[in-house]
Amino acid sequence: SIGNLSHLEDLSYNSVILENLSHNDIRGPIPRCLANLKQMTKADLSSNNLSGEILEVIKSLTALESLNLSHNHLTGKIPCSIGILHNLEALHLS
Repeated sequence: SIGNLSHLEDLSYNSVILENLSHNDIRGPIPRCLANLKQMTKADLSSNNLSGEILEVIKSLTALESLNLSHNHLTGKIPCSIGILHNLEALHLS
């Protein structure tokens, strides 16, 4: 279990294509540092303990094809900025 990702604030690996962080007991809000992963095509943060709202930083992930935030404790509305992710084919929020 990696728990809290606050230590990843300086994350800027532009070559990351797939980020599978499911089932890791990640707690708190969606890490803002994910916005640095501009070339990421798949992000799976499902089955953690994420809370709060889906952040607007998602809009910077323009290469994203699949986003899985299911089975967390997210609240609020889905940001309109998700609509500008033209490559997004799969969105899981259950």
